[in-house]
Amino acid sequence: MRIGAVVLHYRHWPGIQPVIERLLGGSRPPDLTVVVDNHSADASPAAIRGSFPGVELVEAPTNLGYAGGMNLGIGRVIEAGMDGVLLVTHDCVLARSALARMEARLGRAPGVGVVGPLTALASRPEEVFAAGCSLDPHTWETKLGADPGTVEGWAGRPPMACDWLTGSCLLFRTSAIEQVGPMDERFFLYFEEVDYQLRLREAGWGVECVPSALAWQEPGFIPLELWVRNRLLLLALHAPGRVLARETRTQLRASAVELRRGEIDRLTARLRGAARFALRSWGPPRPAGRRPVVRR
Repeated sequence: MRIGAVVLHYRHWPGIQPVIERLLGGSRPPDLTVVVDNHSADASPAAIRGSFPGVELVEAPTNLGYAGGMNLGIGRVIEAGMDGVLLVTHDCVLARSALARMEARLGRAPGVGVVGPLTALASRPEEVFAAGCSLDPHTWETKLGADPGTVEGWAGRPPMACDWLTGSCLLFRTSAIEQVGPMDERFFLYFEEVDYQLRLREAGWGVECVPSALAWQEPGFIPLELWVRNRLLLLALHAPGRVLARETRTQLRASAVELRRGEIDRLTARLRGAARFALRSWGPPRPAGRRPVVRR
């Protein structure tokens, strides 16, 4: 299997250095490594090019978000004739054997379209952040699987099917991508990887976490505006209508609580997210002095 890696970067130099170094220095380095700079508009593209001359750098004309930036890199990897596409964000460091272990799983399981590693916290390397993720069949809440909560607790466990995997590190079978098509760029950021893997599953492909493959990342915060808009979009695309209606009522109740408490920033962000969904207004969140967030 020939594998091309896409590392998505946005204003994270020199933090991206260990990510690229670990990829190139792994027990199974990618056959092609493409760094997509999502229009950082600073000196970081030149620094990446100077530090890693063997890496192909693609500079996006504007910030395309996660889906758009990854789509740009995926296109380059498929154009180069790769059998697998590894997607990595600029803050996700893989164990030296991670890619080899994920590749081995795809080789043994022809019905699996995408695999991902066991992901631990960069700040607490033995604490698990995500080990495959689930989607509640009743509420459609997206949940990170992290039980047991230690890396040691997952030792020896076989690959396991899951509903979706976090977008920080994903190894796709190229034929699965070609069947399903590109990621939906309307999301811009957050929930696009959930949508994409649901589309893969609907097309008959399996999604699996490979616990023997390990990566480290530090989760961040999601702008509330994007969280509301994108969750509504995800439900509109995949969930029964009653689930979307229930979520709409949930957002209205949350807005009423925030109004009563005087939480105007959160109320504004929530209503903006709902309005942008209703108006089909996609792309990045609007600039704001204080941007309320939710914990990832």
